[in-house]
Amino acid sequence: MATDEVEGLLYHLEVLTQEVLDRLTHGQVADLIELVAKQCHCVDKLTGRVSVEHVERLREVMRNVTLQQQLAEQGLKISRSFLGHVYQPGGFQDWA
Repeated sequence: MATDEVEGLLYHLEVLTQEVLDRLTHGQVADLIELVAKQCHCVDKLTGRVSVEHVERLREVMRNVTLQQQLAEQGLKISRSFLGHVYQPGGFQDWA
């Protein structure tokens, strides 16, 4: 794979990663699965093709993806907690 191709894929991965983070932090979850799938596709294409000069950029992507995972996990915990309260005997009225 040519260096220009690697650069383009890496840039696309960075843009996708930032888009996912922005959506997670603003509660805009529409098409989130598609964006994450596109991230995975970029990573798959980059596997084994990046050089030492790209390491720092990949580390930054990794940090942001870790943050994405944390935000998604927190959102899931909040949703589960809320639903747990809603479906308890007495429901939402008693909890609120």
